[in-house]
Amino acid sequence: MTPSPETRTLLEHLFRHQAGRMVAHLTRLLGPGNLQLAEETVQEAMLRALQTWPYHGLPENPAAWLFRVAHNAAIDAVRRNQLCGEKSDALVTELSRNAIAAHDFHVLPPGNIA
Repeated sequence: MTPSPETRTLLEHLFRHQAGRMVAHLTRLLGPGNLQLAEETVQEAMLRALQTWPYHGLPENPAAWLFRVAHNAAIDAVRRNQLCGEKSDALVTELSRNAIAAHDFHVLPPGNIA
């Protein structure tokens, strides 16, 4: 289902008048080093509105809905990044350990089968 012209107009209006405020608020929460994440989550919230509102109707407070979705997306991204960081550290440790063990293996030149 495509968004109605009214929904598109409302989202355009909210983007022009609220997106900057949303990005600023999220950047204050996440820190200035996460400006890009704040921008991406606001854009994601706008996209979700385009996908959701035609089916479920407009929320009672569209600006608050967008902010909540962007806020939740930012929290999810931070958690995902932390989890990936922890797993990356463990993977690097394991690969380093295996690299030392792999150093003991002798690689035969192509065509030589042991």
